[in-house]
Amino acid sequence: MATALIVWCAVGIAVWWALLRRTPHGLGGRVFPTEWGRPEVVLAAIIGAYFLLSILGGSGDAGPITPNAVNSGITLYAVLLTLLLSFLAARKLSPVQIFGLAPQHWLGVLALGVVGFAATYPAVLAVEQLTSALGPSASDGDEMVQYLSGPLSPLNKAAAVALAVLVAPLTEEFIFRGFFYGVLKRHFGQLAGMAASAAFFAAVHQNIPAIPALFVLAVGFTLAYELTGSLWASVLMHALFNGVSVVVILFFPEWIPNP
Repeated sequence: MATALIVWCAVGIAVWWALLRRTPHGLGGRVFPTEWGRPEVVLAAIIGAYFLLSILGGSGDAGPITPNAVNSGITLYAVLLTLLLSFLAARKLSPVQIFGLAPQHWLGVLALGVVGFAATYPAVLAVEQLTSALGPSASDGDEMVQYLSGPLSPLNKAAAVALAVLVAPLTEEFIFRGFFYGVLKRHFGQLAGMAASAAFFAAVHQNIPAIPALFVLAVGFTLAYELTGSLWASVLMHALFNGVSVVVILFFPEWIPNP
């Protein structure tokens, strides 16, 4: 099993390298955030401060998930997405253009999302296994695992699945890849922007053992965004990753490492 995972990781890295070398703009990618100025920096700082306070207040533990917490999460994401889109509208900036929401080659964008997921997933699994070997398992602090594994009404379970597979991927990609990464790349460069936005994304989930794996996953999301210039590629990758996790929790709980 370990050998197969190592081979899968190597193939995934080779796929990413080949894709990056074939893009017309080289390793620089297709994301050109020239529109982001000082107002965007201010908004990024405000949203970032909110998340940072949440991280510090949580002390690395997101706390137990309840049906009310799921509904609150959906509401919070809706508010954040509305805030971001309203801000762009006030600035007369088109999210369709900035985030590449109307790509010329939809099939290529969606295909890259699927390929990117397949190429990144083994690296995430490998990092999770390494982290578990050195300390607590990432699943130990994953409250969603515990929540979905418990007794829930069909409505509450559907709300949690919708949050994980639809709402979170869409909102988090707009905020962390589309906005935060765009602002950071504009002012600090591609590598710094990728590392900082990925680290922030990982920390926001408030699951300390999962931070290394989430960082790797976020880098994969960013690469998909850069390769296509469309946020839909990373949204699809994110939805696929969360979807696979939900399927495992609901139908194959024996695959989840025991504490």
